[in-house]
Amino acid sequence: MRKILCCLLLLPGLAWAQPRWIEVDGVGVANVTPDSAMLSAQVTALAESPKQAQADADKVINRVLDAFEEAALPVSRYGAGSLTLGPRYEYREQKRVMLGYEARRGISLEVPVTEVGLWLGRFTELGLTEISTPNYFASDDRAQRDAVFQAALEDGLDKAEALAEKLDASLGEVLEITEQGGAPMPRNMMMADAAESGRYQPAQQAQQVRLRIKVALD
Repeated sequence: MRKILCCLLLLPGLAWAQPRWIEVDGVGVANVTPDSAMLSAQVTALAESPKQAQADADKVINRVLDAFEEAALPVSRYGAGSLTLGPRYEYREQKRVMLGYEARRGISLEVPVTEVGLWLGRFTELGLTEISTPNYFASDDRAQRDAVFQAALEDGLDKAEALAEKLDASLGEVLEITEQGGAPMPRNMMMADAAESGRYQPAQQAQQVRLRIKVALD
């Protein structure tokens, strides 16, 4: 009986001693100017046999790879491993007619923004038949990312402090910080400078860091 009574007397104190905390999201955003681009293109070859179609596509890709080697580009900046091969048909008067065999090979190349126009032109000269829109991105800048992270942290703590005041409490220690995301978000794919023909100027990107912050309340 005494043990049960002691437990009952302790329960209100235990309930009052339960820790209190709040969670908030802090967001930091910075505008960054892309300095690199990923270029991709492919060649399509049609021939009477699969072997000939592949040979024709390989001939173009080998020419592109030779150009990369002549420009002393690092192997880590380009790739040419894809191949699609199969019959190609066309419908004529509701009948399916085989035109031959089609081979497709693709190429990808990472270049500085200043070389985008150069290599887009070279792709056409070298025989690539389908060229995709450049994908612009900003190189990883540790100092820039640290600044965005700090801005997100300060934003979250400001929100936490405002909530604590509403609850008539004060902030305690930070219990947990979890990053929710931080990939650059392109605003526009590409913006050409009309004043200088052939110049490619990508639009700025908004780099965002979102933090989930858990803070104790005193």
